Amino acid sequence: MANVNGNNKDLTTKAQAAGAVGPRKDDSIVSLLNSPSMKDQIARALPKHLSADRFARIALTAVRMNPQLAACNKESFLAALLTSSQLGLEPNVLGQSYLIPYGQECQFIIGYQGLLQLIRRSGQVSDIYAEIIYEHDDYEVEFGLERKLYHKPNFELADRGKPKYAYAVAILKDGGKSFVVLPWSEIMKRKAVSKSSKSQYSPWNTWTDEMAKKTAIKALAKYLPLSVEMACQVNTDETVKRELDFDMTMVPDVSANTFSATAETVNEESNSGTSEPDPDNGWTPERVEALLAKSHPLKTIIMVKRLVPADFIPIIAKHDGDLRAIVSEIEAMPQKPPTAKDMRPAVPENKTVSTETSTATGEKAPF
Repeated sequence: MANVNGNNKDLTTKAQAAGAVGPRKDDSIVSLLNSPSMKDQIARALPKHLSADRFARIALTAVRMNPQLAACNKESFLAALLTSSQLGLEPNVLGQSYLIPYGQECQFIIGYQGLLQLIRRSGQVSDIYAEIIYEHDDYEVEFGLERKLYHKPNFELADRGKPKYAYAVAILKDGGKSFVVLPWSEIMKRKAVSKSSKSQYSPWNTWTDEMAKKTAIKALAKYLPLSVEMACQVNTDETVKRELDFDMTMVPDVSANTFSATAETVNEESNSGTSEPDPDNGWTPERVEALLAKSHPLKTIIMVKRLVPADFIPIIAKHDGDLRAIVSEIEAMPQKPPTAKDMRPAVPENKTVSTETSTATGEKAPF
């Protein structure tokens, strides 16, 4: 991974300085992208398959397709576009990714097809897909020692009824299989806490079924053997960033209400007395929570490793908030095995169907 601070200040400063004048936002973005110095900086941050000229054309096309993007601040627009480019996803093409205006900010969203691409690139799965179960479909789900998922869509009916569940299935390279099933009420709950869903340009409002499938894939992802790097890529979904970096997964998410389940666990478990921060360094639960909220990569690594506060608070205190040193040490820690709580499914509506519960406050789940 790139370093946390890196040369992102240089990139961001150039983004702020170039093309800052001009009555029209569209013109300022165009002039910014055409600035020789900015073009050079962007080219160095882009993946090899994408040139600075191609990047500029994609940006201009995105603004033309959605003029409201021109009203977003340039830093968040370029950060969202650079994130998409580094992930190898082209915005607004085949549902790979989306740039969504939300007030003055531009939010980056990974689409259903884009999420499938990222997970397939991990090399750990031979197949992964998601489907929706409608009320007139035939289905059966069983858990225990012999897990079973059966779904037969009733295509003969003109109306298959209302959607009831979304599920995702992954077949691993070693032949193992994993799946999750989410009731539609859980899908809608996650939509409700998604900032992007409130925008008229959100794919939630135009491609609801695809976003429901994507939600199931994200729920399944935390049970897959993904690397920390891949997990960080997945976690760039629904983020707003205002800095440019050679590794955009390391840039913090500045959007509101982005505390992960890990941050909530820090507060919960620290208050209950299960882990005390080092009093000499003054790392209170509030300071730890603020640090995790600031560092999206650190939250992701802690979540992937399945660490509890007692595991990582001493490391934070040891390095006294030095993100680079903290990330490096925690990355080297072994992943803890899943607990019974992690693997326990819920059973909705008298069906033996697995559900992924959201966080205690109903906020977006960490995957």
